[in-house]
Amino acid sequence: MNHTDQHPTPFPYRPLLFHLSAVQFTSLLSGARTDKMLLSTYCLLTTMKGQGTISIDGVRRPLLPGQCFVLVPGMIIELESAESNVLDAYRVYFEADTPGDSSCTRGTVEELLCTGEVRFQPFWRMAEFVEQLYRNRHHNGALESFKSNVRFQEIVASLLEQNRPGVSREDAAQAVNRTIAYMHRSYHEEISIEQMAQDAGISRWQYNALFKSLTGTTPIDYLTELRINRAKALLVMPGQQLKDIAARAGFRDEYYFSRRFKQTVGMSPKHYAHSNMSEPRILTLQYLAEVLSLGIKPVGTYQALLDRFQAEADGVQGIEEPFETETMLKLKPDLIILPSFIPRQQFKQFAKVAPAVQFDWFDDINDRLTKIGELLGRQKEAKRWIESYEAKAERTRELLASHVRAGETATAFIYDTSHRKLFVYGAHNFGYTLYRALHFAPPEKVKSLIGKHKTFRWTAIELEAIGDYAGDRVFLALPSDELALEWARNMLNSKLWRSLPAVRNGRAYIVEHKWGLYDPITLESHLDEMVRLLAT
Repeated sequence: MNHTDQHPTPFPYRPLLFHLSAVQFTSLLSGARTDKMLLSTYCLLTTMKGQGTISIDGVRRPLLPGQCFVLVPGMIIELESAESNVLDAYRVYFEADTPGDSSCTRGTVEELLCTGEVRFQPFWRMAEFVEQLYRNRHHNGALESFKSNVRFQEIVASLLEQNRPGVSREDAAQAVNRTIAYMHRSYHEEISIEQMAQDAGISRWQYNALFKSLTGTTPIDYLTELRINRAKALLVMPGQQLKDIAARAGFRDEYYFSRRFKQTVGMSPKHYAHSNMSEPRILTLQYLAEVLSLGIKPVGTYQALLDRFQAEADGVQGIEEPFETETMLKLKPDLIILPSFIPRQQFKQFAKVAPAVQFDWFDDINDRLTKIGELLGRQKEAKRWIESYEAKAERTRELLASHVRAGETATAFIYDTSHRKLFVYGAHNFGYTLYRALHFAPPEKVKSLIGKHKTFRWTAIELEAIGDYAGDRVFLALPSDELALEWARNMLNSKLWRSLPAVRNGRAYIVEHKWGLYDPITLESHLDEMVRLLAT
């Protein structure tokens, strides 16, 4: 006998449905940044290639290929690519509701769907889905749209399944490492360990245990060490107020700072400062020219950089890679200044030798010099250099006025042997001299890149496209190695190069590879060299 239930059994809760609304592809050139975006709907962000950062409500996190983020309405996001990089990402926008229930809230969604960074394996499934969705975005009929939405439900189901409580140790370790990187960038801000555990997607006790297994210490002690290390760097500089040091190192007030400093170091901040009253011995890697421009000669620097500034850095000790702790100890530095791209493990190696401070590699030259000047108590020297450079740039423009007609365009190129590619500059590095100091106009193609991406510095281009970027004047920086010279010989004899208007008019210039550096000494030398090249 057949049996049929008289009353269908209802689900214990109404299922949550997700509806696709839009898809967007973003490709950011080297050092470029999107505008800040206020989300009005849910968003699934997927990074395909390249590296960079994502800012979520003001908190910056690293971006790597294969990452996924679920973002919710009301969040403010911003994407930025790293230098020498192209960052590609897809954003899939969607809405959520519960059938028959108009009271579906953001809290209801987040109860099921994890937000922030999420795991998705295998990643090729996600990549295939977003790429196909983007390809078909303009010509989906009703049936295809329905199929896409069904497939999206499957993607979301996998997200839910893979991001349930109880993550694997490997995934959790990666998440904790990201919070450690955040600590290094933001130690001077208010940091909640509870929030960091939440961002890592694990419980507080799991976070503490995993953090200690990775670093050998607790999150609180690690953060305190970072802050004490910064305070030590500030204390060896003359003219620093204790309350300012406390604030810049991330302590809530100078009294709490003094107590924690003595507990950690074994002496008071004033005693530490007094014991280091002699001129501080500074070790720096990439910022040699900045330190020299502030009137300080460091005790050591990266040998490859020292080779380029031998005249200015006489007596400075060169350090070869790999950077050995024993070599650094012999220099007895009081302070080590490092760029932001130094890996965390290497930073820890330096910090064992002396207080170490990192500065953002992407900073504008004036911002960078100002920040280093503040650390070293050389604010006046930093301001003096900026004003002196602007005055020299104005004098240089006057000297070139009779040789350069108003509105002339110019382009700076550089050939990089390691990548075996040709790069074109924006308004930084070599382009800083052309566009910001000498007021050349960028060609339309370069102008477009600068206009779209305020932080655009340079990008690789196909050799065949050089004519699209070349201005009335062309500058090509070349390394001196044999590979580059062979490339240059072929290039300069090619029809492509000889057909450029700048070449035909005798306004193409071959310069040394060091013209591509971005530091105070190089930028000043550019102005002198420009007079020699253009006014003779």
